[in-house]
Amino acid sequence: MSDTTKDLSYFLTLLYPCEVIPSEAGGFVAHHPDLVGCAAEGHDVAEALKNLSEARQLWLRAKWEDDDSIPEPSSAEPSGRLMLRVPIRLHAALDRLAAMYEKSLNRLLNEVLFSYANALPASHGFGSPAAMVSEGSTGARYAYRLTPLPTGDFVAEHPDLPGCFSAGGDAAEALTNLDEAREIWIQGRKEENIPVPEPLSAKHTGLIHLRIPPALHADLVRDAQRNGTTLNQGLVCCLAEASLELNNLAFSTSLREKLRRELQELRINFEHSLLIDLKPEYAAFLLGLLCVKKTEFVEAEVLFSRAIRGDFVLEEFREYFDLVKTFLSPQHALPLAHCLRRGRESKESEALMSELVEALRTT
Repeated sequence: MSDTTKDLSYFLTLLYPCEVIPSEAGGFVAHHPDLVGCAAEGHDVAEALKNLSEARQLWLRAKWEDDDSIPEPSSAEPSGRLMLRVPIRLHAALDRLAAMYEKSLNRLLNEVLFSYANALPASHGFGSPAAMVSEGSTGARYAYRLTPLPTGDFVAEHPDLPGCFSAGGDAAEALTNLDEAREIWIQGRKEENIPVPEPLSAKHTGLIHLRIPPALHADLVRDAQRNGTTLNQGLVCCLAEASLELNNLAFSTSLREKLRRELQELRINFEHSLLIDLKPEYAAFLLGLLCVKKTEFVEAEVLFSRAIRGDFVLEEFREYFDLVKTFLSPQHALPLAHCLRRGRESKESEALMSELVEALRTT
């Protein structure tokens, strides 16, 4: 119901913000974010705005005649204070990233959202993580969930460890059995080289009190309006993508650092500059080659598979052949061929296998 103290002429004189977007078919599309469905096209910006002015009057008149509520232009200045509602696992992931990069959670989110609002990568300005957060272990404290059964027995499970559960005649027995099941569950994950989830703490409620600059707040509100989402939905999507990107950055740094230590232990001379911007796929592949040298063939196959599933480009890897020849010899050609054959998933990796093995045989 429209406000009866404000007539149609009042709304017709209001100044509504508008956006003009290039059309894929040529020309431009103009619309009012505050007036859903109010849009117009034009061959150029001036014509699109002129047509939008006419469309706005028609839109407002139709709403008035139908006695629908008419929104006024967004005028409230964003305060810079937000209450975000995010999935609990995302809350925990962001908290771990903050610890990894030695920042407060508020500082981390401010930097991520600033990059998002300015169309920059989420990792812009982050550099290498200062600390790595360890994976879950048998000593980690996980939450329990107990479910009584009609038979009088109990089922115990860890909500943070999918599929990890046990049963018992009473609650105490179910919990004791679950402790044993947890150790087996975690050990199995590690043997299969699958990450072990970190335990979620009571502080990870999914509610985040965030303080950001009001100007950034305003930018994020406009972005949400343009994308047709609520501010909270837009920020959850942004933070989920940022979490993935920052975790990949940390993983890449970890692989490069491990490779650097391995090469140093073998007293192999190498150009440090080669490792600074080394893609994680290439670092994984080189670490796999070092595992072949140490006869750690299972780990080598895992690393080769991980590398080949990533952004692996044969032409780019050839520049590392000279480095490979410094720690592998012709005697490694056969086990290398076996590990590569087990880990290959593309014709490109098969070509790489043949070329690399041949390079070793002719060393």
